Amino acid sequence: MPLSHAAEYYLGLVKIEGPVDLPQSDISALQTFLSELEALPEQTNYLDHISHSKSPEIAAKIDGSIQPLSTVIVMLRNILSPIRRVPLEILSYIFVLVCSTDFIDYDAGHILAVGGVCKAWRNALYAATPRVWSTFFVNISSHWNLLLDDDAPSVKQWLTRSLGMPLDIELVFTVPEDDSDCGPNVTWRPVNAAFMHKAKCVIDSVIEFSQQIRSIQVKASTEVFPLLTCFNELEFPLLETISLTILVESNIQAFSPDTPISLLNAPKLCNARLVEPVNPSRPVLDSFHIPLSQLTSLSLDLRSLGGHSDPQNGLAEVLLECQNLITLRILTGRCYAALTLSPPVHLPCLRSLELSYHSATLQADNRDSLLKYITAPTLEHLTLRCDVPYRYVVDGSNLVDFQTRSSISLRSLNLVEFHLSRADELSINFFENRVIPILAACPTVHSFEMALEEYVQLNLLFKAMTYTKGQPVILPYITHLSLGATEAECGCKHDWYCPSELVHMIQSRIQGEEESNGVVVARLQKVVLTDVGRTAVNFQEIYNLPNLEVHVEAFPYSNHLEEVGKNLSMQ
Repeated sequence: MPLSHAAEYYLGLVKIEGPVDLPQSDISALQTFLSELEALPEQTNYLDHISHSKSPEIAAKIDGSIQPLSTVIVMLRNILSPIRRVPLEILSYIFVLVCSTDFIDYDAGHILAVGGVCKAWRNALYAATPRVWSTFFVNISSHWNLLLDDDAPSVKQWLTRSLGMPLDIELVFTVPEDDSDCGPNVTWRPVNAAFMHKAKCVIDSVIEFSQQIRSIQVKASTEVFPLLTCFNELEFPLLETISLTILVESNIQAFSPDTPISLLNAPKLCNARLVEPVNPSRPVLDSFHIPLSQLTSLSLDLRSLGGHSDPQNGLAEVLLECQNLITLRILTGRCYAALTLSPPVHLPCLRSLELSYHSATLQADNRDSLLKYITAPTLEHLTLRCDVPYRYVVDGSNLVDFQTRSSISLRSLNLVEFHLSRADELSINFFENRVIPILAACPTVHSFEMALEEYVQLNLLFKAMTYTKGQPVILPYITHLSLGATEAECGCKHDWYCPSELVHMIQSRIQGEEESNGVVVARLQKVVLTDVGRTAVNFQEIYNLPNLEVHVEAFPYSNHLEEVGKNLSMQ
């Protein structure tokens, strides 16, 4: 039986890696010929067998230069095998999925292990998968021994294998416990000469690739900080995102760098996160010089350690330069000086704003809320973060004034990290006099999220949110509701047993209500409940409500939802 042109083509190849598509007649003929060859003694020469072959058509098509019988058998098996070598493109894609978020660490990484499987994988990984090497993370303390290992790729080798792709770099220069310990247990102590030398070597290797860096995160102690000033003379044409964190032990007053880090030669820089220990004698961001006018996202963490003061010197000047901001996040410490941002800073493009309650506080000693000094006519999302006692929380009037001055209609409100006690009478007053007025000041909100440190007095909140025809109700237009514990509290002894009023509140909003003059209360469409405790019996009622999307979640290390999740999955 004559063979097809496809079969003749494959018979002329010594090595086949791609897929083979043959008609069934060719497959049957090749299988018969393979069985004939496999029945011959191993020492038989293939060329000697051609004249005696029962399949002369096939024998004649095979390259006569292939003499060993075993080679011909392997070739035929390769043609007929349903499993063959994965093409390089697919293999590279698999490596990217497995290793793209990896870093230099034998315990957590897979890149070095994958490269050690075989030569083909090593060549594919090192030479044909640059995306894997475009992400680089190293912690000097945790990876100390690895950085000294001759078998591990050096920083320069790692980044060279990226083959010019944009780089995402993360460097952590934490301080080891003492002069002899460079392990993962970090305490803020003076570094030794070996640590500084290794940090400098890593930085020197990284800056050689400044033309490729797309994002860079650096966390460094005050001792290592001067090494980062080498950035000042470099150009970063691809840099879009920076995150710079200065770690300080205790003496904030002593932190006074002679030369700030400058990233003014970064024309594409638009996202910045800066964590700076505040020195009362120096203005905000005195340690960093960045092109503020081109930023669209800015996060400032100005919280100091202990009881040191947190002045806002220079904050107005910083915000005035940030006229293109879309997202702004400002976290300040527990004690801060009075602000003098008058008139309010106008941020015409701002859509998302997050303030710690430290900076959103209205206290008796004229320490005013940052809300009083910002005007944001396009704002849609507001987050207020409270990590101080509830008696220092912004009241609803600040929000009303802010919204009136900005002429905005908030669509999303997020209240995070409330510190409350279970039976404290003050916590009841807190909900009645603080939280509920805040929500009442945001009648246009469609999405409301609240994360508490402990779940207490929530029934007061849910009663105020329960809709009764003809009665006023707070947050009348919410369609998405998210309630949960903060991650810090997840897994602790404070389980959340489903508050009795939660079900009633959700049921009252499940249909919505409309009148001739418009919507009175919107239909609740989605509810997310996080870390809800071990015995949340009432959640069955919520889960079975019609036309409602319900998500019950837990943090990765929490076992609170094991039984609840099993029960809900059976519905």
